[in-house]
Amino acid sequence: GTAMSSAEMVRMSPLLHYLSQETIQDLARHFEPVVVKPFAEIVTKGRLDSAMYILLSGSAYMEAGKRNREYSAGQVFGEAEVLGVSKAYNNTVYANNLCILAALTSADLWHVVQDHPQDALLLEPLCNLEAEEAENGETSQSSRLDDRIFRLPMGLEVAADFLAMLCEHIEDSFFGPGEAIFKYGEECLYGVSDMYVLLAGEVDIETDLGVVQARLLPSEVFGEGSMGAQTLRNASARAWSNAYVHCARIHGASIANALKKFPQETEWFEDLQESRRETNADFMARRNKWLSQEVIPALAKVNLLSIHDELFLADMAAPLIEKQWAAGEVIVQKAAETDAMIVLLEGEARIEAQNGRCIDYYDASNGSAAFGEMAMLGLMRTNPATVRAATACRTLAVRQSALKRSLDLPTRTPQERQEFQRILAERKVQVETGIPMTLLPIAVSKDDLCAKAIALQAELKPLKPGESWTLEQGGCFCVVTEGRAILELASENERLRRLGGDETPAVPVMPLAQGSLVLEDLAAELGCRVRALTHLKVHRVRYLDFNVATTLESCSQVWLARFRLLESNTQKHLEQRGGAARGVVDALQEHVFNEDLMHYGERRQKAITVNRKLKLMQGTLMHDFSTVCPHKLGRMPHPIVNVHPKSWKSPAIPRQSSAPAGLLTALERSKLKAIQKWPSSYSQLSATFPKVSGEHVAQELWRAKGNKEAAKNALHLGKSSRSATRAFPAGQEDSNDPQRAVRLPDLATQRS
Repeated sequence: GTAMSSAEMVRMSPLLHYLSQETIQDLARHFEPVVVKPFAEIVTKGRLDSAMYILLSGSAYMEAGKRNREYSAGQVFGEAEVLGVSKAYNNTVYANNLCILAALTSADLWHVVQDHPQDALLLEPLCNLEAEEAENGETSQSSRLDDRIFRLPMGLEVAADFLAMLCEHIEDSFFGPGEAIFKYGEECLYGVSDMYVLLAGEVDIETDLGVVQARLLPSEVFGEGSMGAQTLRNASARAWSNAYVHCARIHGASIANALKKFPQETEWFEDLQESRRETNADFMARRNKWLSQEVIPALAKVNLLSIHDELFLADMAAPLIEKQWAAGEVIVQKAAETDAMIVLLEGEARIEAQNGRCIDYYDASNGSAAFGEMAMLGLMRTNPATVRAATACRTLAVRQSALKRSLDLPTRTPQERQEFQRILAERKVQVETGIPMTLLPIAVSKDDLCAKAIALQAELKPLKPGESWTLEQGGCFCVVTEGRAILELASENERLRRLGGDETPAVPVMPLAQGSLVLEDLAAELGCRVRALTHLKVHRVRYLDFNVATTLESCSQVWLARFRLLESNTQKHLEQRGGAARGVVDALQEHVFNEDLMHYGERRQKAITVNRKLKLMQGTLMHDFSTVCPHKLGRMPHPIVNVHPKSWKSPAIPRQSSAPAGLLTALERSKLKAIQKWPSSYSQLSATFPKVSGEHVAQELWRAKGNKEAAKNALHLGKSSRSATRAFPAGQEDSNDPQRAVRLPDLATQRS
């Protein structure tokens, strides 16, 4: 069997199994061999002792009532007594044959443990309860385990005879930090499975997904399903992670024997089960609400998971547990092993370099709230930097097991599984080639560790020819690693179709080729998008990941300086080109009141046309003195009062005082030029034909090209009667009527 004074022998004891390796090795040297003859007592019920025994060879049995309980090699007796929790043995154990045991006294145990403070903290809660009971006068020198059970609330509720039968084979059981007492789905057989009473420490009750739904305190009963109400365990019981847990184990055979004689005593346990079912239902309702309102939306913001539907995210979120951190606490430690992605639900966390310098911040309010995605995928085993809570934080740890469980569910499609396999393959290729940093014109080697760290975090964004990608602000920069594209500014203005060259209106900003750097935040602020001209691959790098990677000791400061220079030049170029494109879009943008302005212009033009026709019909259209005199051309007309001398035979009727003098038709301009060019001939012809309108005289003079005799003959022959008839429809007065004739002033008389 097991060798005496070996570490394997010490680990047989559940009480000592979880102590440190150094403590176990020290304890192994303090065990003493004990040989017990057949049918002799190993431990005696009620005997005061403080030693623990490990059965190394042989077999033993415990006699209690009408039944015996058999023990084989590896069984441990007296763990509670060696701790001092119990003063006397609870049962008598006999040797079936020659037995060899290893014994450890209480004095030797505490002598070794006091030299290992961390292990002393694990055992301390087991002894505190005994000390409290001693202070309250609840213990005595002969106190045994069954005596303690009778003092618990369960002992006060059930019949004493029934409880005595339950405690017939009761034993002390110790469980290390985080050890499972029983698991969800295990068989729960009546008469076989055990029930427990918690004596010291705390026990977490977990769902099938490992979510803690309740925490039990000392004196509480759990595992009551072994009384016949269940065939399978509907929850897991796990010792808390802070220290050891001490329980009283009530064997299934004792439960069946007690219920056979006292069947009416099940009422107290049935009430306990019903109360816990109601509590569990309330817990699940609150948890489902929390998952749908907080967890699933937070996972949907993670770039790695954003392409998956809500059902996939719900399956992935099901086993997640929230953890709270006070300001200043370390969430993850640099170089510590991990397999989890941390999602920040609330608060702000600071990223620290190895020397404690602040690199950047994760902020739950701006979307940069997840880190460690590659650890969840299994591509990274340690944390690249220390993350410390800057404020009070709430986080989720999404472990690789949660992702694997979600992918293994039968509801998953092959496409969803292939998507993660594709990501794994892409990231491995990126790490080998150093993409995207090696494609930038900054001379980065593919063997550079910093470039590999950035490549591990870079996200691939593929685009098909003609496909567009609208950029959004997210603290990233992009590198075009394959293909050609154009960065353009989209608009809803249809006048920009010919400029954009696509089905949607846009203005080109700058061309993109392999190795082009795009500052995503600046481009998004300008409202730009990327339109692929060929098959395109773009790698996105978060500045958070870039800053963490560049703090590594292996980072080349030479290429980092070149990257900063490239970044600065790209920013200036993009600001210049983007500003010019924005100017084009704004210049062609319709005015907010464009429709109203167009309607106003149409109404105004219509009103001017109607007013002009009305004046022609009334014979009142005439150009004022300012249009005739060259030195007053272009000025607004003057009132008629005191402008023209009374000696004029025909009064001059001015235009509207608000109408500009320059609004003349081609015919009106020709008449005006005739008057200005041949003023003397015009005055003589007007005097010769006083009943002919001045417009007709000027028209004939212009047609005769200044020949006064030709114009006079034309007026005699009445060649202008046709135009006069057109001016006045049938049934109206003749145009020679002095009341309707419009005369232009005699320039010669005016000048004299």
